[in-house]
Amino acid sequence: MVRQSWLRRFQIAIQFTCDIAHVPLDDKRLDVAIFCLSLMGANFSDYLREAYRTLKLDGQLHIIEATSRFSDHPQFQTDLEALGFIVVSVQDAWKFTHIHALKTELRPQATRELQF
Repeated sequence: MVRQSWLRRFQIAIQFTCDIAHVPLDDKRLDVAIFCLSLMGANFSDYLREAYRTLKLDGQLHIIEATSRFSDHPQFQTDLEALGFIVVSVQDAWKFTHIHALKTELRPQATRELQF
């Protein structure tokens, strides 16, 4: 029972509503950013730029999206690297693709737009 109470307080503490392209967090604040079926907006490249801004150096980025959305895995990986991440792994599991990447010291290209 104590564990559930702690978990509920934790969930409330990190929950807020905002535009995912402009989250109210300081630079280099996060250890992990997770996008799970959430890269649906036309400006999802901005979401990933915001992840870069808020992640600490070597912070982990996890993207889990429907495999059917990816038309070209290698190109998506190249574009993600242009945003300042290094891709650690790409795994297809059932109907989903999990991309694990790390933030690097490379500066993201401001004009790069990712596409599925």
